[in-house]
Amino acid sequence: MHEQRIARLILGFWAAWYAFVVAGNLCDAARALGWLGAGWHFASGNFALVAQTIAIYGLSPAVAAILFAGVIIWELLCAVFFAAATVGLADATRGASTLRPFVVSLPLWMAFILADELFVAFPTGIEGTHLRIFVAHLVSLIALRLLASQYSSSSA
Repeated sequence: MHEQRIARLILGFWAAWYAFVVAGNLCDAARALGWLGAGWHFASGNFALVAQTIAIYGLSPAVAAILFAGVIIWELLCAVFFAAATVGLADATRGASTLRPFVVSLPLWMAFILADELFVAFPTGIEGTHLRIFVAHLVSLIALRLLASQYSSSSA
């Protein structure tokens, strides 16, 4: 029983985290569009990072906006999948449903890490953050799989 609660806690954390990330990025996009003033504090600042990072190849802010919109959509999908895994399961420690959000989220962080290399994003310092979040996802996934095996062996 505790395994199920811990699994829901892990999945729920990631659902909430992605919801905050999406909200912060949407506010950042609204600020970049001039819909929110510079004094609006809840904004990620990620749009400027994307624009700065891709500028080394002469890519325009319009390309940055397209990439940023794509990331927001991807992060929204992550939030939805983690939320669905959290609330939609009779048993959060069983089945492939706990894997689904990671099938969506892990490639996001892989793409970020590869983009960091492609765009030589080291001066921004963001590559370490991307790597840490990727590892945190992997640790969460491993913990969920260990909880699932513990739950199945204790209920057998």
